[in-house]
Amino acid sequence: MLQNIVMERKIYASEEHKMMQEMIQEFISHDIIDHLDEWEKNGMVSREIWKRAGELGLLCVDMPEEYGGGGLDFTFNALLIEAFAKK
Repeated sequence: MLQNIVMERKIYASEEHKMMQEMIQEFISHDIIDHLDEWEKNGMVSREIWKRAGELGLLCVDMPEEYGGGGLDFTFNALLIEAFAKK
């Protein structure tokens, strides 16, 4: 019911947030949605999806770069979590 409501929030107003949001939505629609039933049946997601998420920089986005993360602030992690929660 509330999935169709889109609220503009200042916390995600930067160009970088908008670019990340578009990338996440594309990732979900192209790489995840079609495989949900298979993963549910298997009880786990494929290794390929973890690899793809890593290639896109969607793993550990708020960890410092020196430890292999994206070096972004927590708002990017929150953006990612919210996008997955909607699906």
